[in-house]
Amino acid sequence: MTIYGLTDRETAQPKMKLLGKLRKGDEKTNPKKPGAELPYFRFTSDYPEIVAAFEAAYGNQPKEINLILLHDTVEQVFPNFWEAWDASGLIMRSDGLNWLRWRAGDRIVTGEKPHVDHPDQSRIGRLFGVIPELLAAGFVGIVAMETKSKNDLVHITETLLTAERLRMAQNKTLYRTRVIMRRVPEKIGAPGFGDRAGKRAKVEKHMVKLELPPEIFTPLLAQPSQAAALLDSGAPADPPAAALPTPSPASPASPAKPTPSPAPESKWPESGPVFDLYSMVQDATGQWFQTPESIAKAAGGLGDLNNPDVFQKCLEAAVKYAFDNGAGDAQPTPSPAPPAATPADKIIESGRQAEMEIFGSIAEDETTGYKTE
Repeated sequence: MTIYGLTDRETAQPKMKLLGKLRKGDEKTNPKKPGAELPYFRFTSDYPEIVAAFEAAYGNQPKEINLILLHDTVEQVFPNFWEAWDASGLIMRSDGLNWLRWRAGDRIVTGEKPHVDHPDQSRIGRLFGVIPELLAAGFVGIVAMETKSKNDLVHITETLLTAERLRMAQNKTLYRTRVIMRRVPEKIGAPGFGDRAGKRAKVEKHMVKLELPPEIFTPLLAQPSQAAALLDSGAPADPPAAALPTPSPASPASPAKPTPSPAPESKWPESGPVFDLYSMVQDATGQWFQTPESIAKAAGGLGDLNNPDVFQKCLEAAVKYAFDNGAGDAQPTPSPAPPAATPADKIIESGRQAEMEIFGSIAEDETTGYKTE
């Protein structure tokens, strides 16, 4: 049983340790004003070793970052609100219709009450996901990219809604969807000041743009007529009806021979920790590995795979295999003899361990939420 309003599934959501934040601006010089805009992402973390791992992968002025989404819906991946903060923490958080969290004396209240503008409120969105290079370096957790730009909020939401519909065609959610975040210069409209008060002008800002991976469109390219219907309606397209085989007339002189059974193939299961490990490798490499032996081959040379960091090593090996050999396996590989333990068996067990390690390290959220600087 759970406590309604505290630990029920509607209230409690999967969470992981927050490793750091990706910011669009420089450090503040005035506590009442945001820092100067930067043309790149600025990564900050309370852990120097995580900053070092990030800079080893991206440098200290990255304009492009890989991200794997870890939630199912747009609202979970990219929550955005009106918020007001002061030196003590969160004052209020609202969706524009209702206040959802607010300070009452010395405590934070969660609930709903009609929205009232706060003089210090501003809109903010936070995009959550896993940076695969940090995961490969052994740091399990998520990062948050923060933006207060109206243009960013609209673009990111629209892109994620498109991705959500495309994933629905594969009977999937946004969970483990790969995206690329970029800082892109763009001319946008801005209000004039001084002698241009009341007039709008075009100014160059470095916006955040999301790019979806090509493989997310693959199922739709195979069925273009259903793709249009899907994007129009937002509902998953029905699979095409399978054609019924035409029976051949029986010949009295030549009785039909029984069709031999195909050789057994070792296929990936459709759910469970093994499928999750396979999905993460596929998302990280952009390649489909059709059998357990495929990933065993990709992870070859790792030695004893039953160790805590097998997940990261498996990802690294699979990425290298994908680059060295192009696409994933063209044909399924037959299973090895059942009595012998295979590398796939070890990966299956290690996949379970990796899943427990990742999802067993869920961090408790701060009582006042994620503070922005």
